[in-house]
Amino acid sequence: MTSGFTNAPRVIWQGGRYPWRLDAPLHYRSATLKRLQLPKATPGLIKIPAGYCTDFASVPRIPLVYAAVGGKAVLPAIVHDYLYDCWPTQLTRKHADQIFLEAMAAANDPTSLITRRLMYWGVRLGGALPWRKNTTHKCDGHCK
Repeated sequence: MTSGFTNAPRVIWQGGRYPWRLDAPLHYRSATLKRLQLPKATPGLIKIPAGYCTDFASVPRIPLVYAAVGGKAVLPAIVHDYLYDCWPTQLTRKHADQIFLEAMAAANDPTSLITRRLMYWGVRLGGALPWRKNTTHKCDGHCK
C-alpha cells in the first residue's frame, strides 16, 4: 500500500490555543497503520473530521530552528496532532511519530530529507509531554 493524502481540505483561522480548523474531513492512507491493522474498520485509513483544530507543527521560535522548519509539513502535522490527541490508546507514541515521518515523505513536504528527519527527531525528543497531555476534547471539535 502506498501512503498518501486522498484530499487536502482548507484550514480556517479561528485564533486561540488551536488556531486552525479543518473545513472538511482530511483523509490519509498510512502503510504503517495498515501493517498494524488500525483502525479496525478501515485498516490504514485515518479520517480526521471537519472541525478538528490544530496548531500545526509546534516549532520552537528560536530563529535558526524556525527558519529551517517553520511553516513546513502542514498536512502531516495535522495527522500527527490528531494521532496524539485522539489515538493515544490505540497506538504508541513511536508509531504516531513514525506516521508523521511517513506522511512528510508521502506529501514531499518538506522536500528535503534532512529537514524531514530534523522534524521527526524534534517530535521524538520533544513529544513526550504533549503525548501525556489530555487533549481528547479536540476529537469532538471542542478546540478551546
